[in-house]
Amino acid sequence: MSRYFLAIELPESLQESLSLIRPPQGPGIKLVAPRQMHITLHFLGELSTNQVESLTTSLSVFEVEPFPLTVSGLGTFPTRKSPRVLWAGLKESSELLDLHHGLGELLKYTLEFEPEDRPYHPHITLARLKTQADPAVVEAHRREHSELKLSSFTVTCVTLFESSMGSSGYEYRAVVTSRFHHHLCFSDHGAYTERCDMISRCSPKVTRRVDESAIRS
Repeated sequence: MSRYFLAIELPESLQESLSLIRPPQGPGIKLVAPRQMHITLHFLGELSTNQVESLTTSLSVFEVEPFPLTVSGLGTFPTRKSPRVLWAGLKESSELLDLHHGLGELLKYTLEFEPEDRPYHPHITLARLKTQADPAVVEAHRREHSELKLSSFTVTCVTLFESSMGSSGYEYRAVVTSRFHHHLCFSDHGAYTERCDMISRCSPKVTRRVDESAIRS
């Protein structure tokens, strides 16, 4: 069964740069392919076709101003002594937090979805670690790149991804991308079929637009 999540796609140049700072392949270390790297905004789990279409329509009236993000430092989840994920961090961004909050409000209205209670910790996963991975090796790599800072990139869109299990692990497919200040770019799903009234429900720092053709359809 497929699962879905909302995320920020990364420029190919940044994905390639991040691939160069992944740890060496070793026992219990599974590297994330560059093309799979992203910044998760909300994990949604399983969705029906109708829910995907409703979310697609809602995203078409959701708009924010493009904003910059900077990759900074490496870290691990859940702890350094028992790492299960090695990630690249992001310089603090109020715009990113506003985007996360605004999308959470949209999801509550559209899908009656309740976002996770835990604080949002934006990151880019570089490697997943099993129990065979040596924590000392992982920590040494993290320290080596603790002062990492890459060139900023501009966030211009939000993408709904479908995640499914493939022969070599989970594979991600972009279903639909909502570009800031541009029309929605469709993949396989969605048509403008209903009017969305979440404008007053989303973050006041995030603005929305309504496509009149969507209302008339």
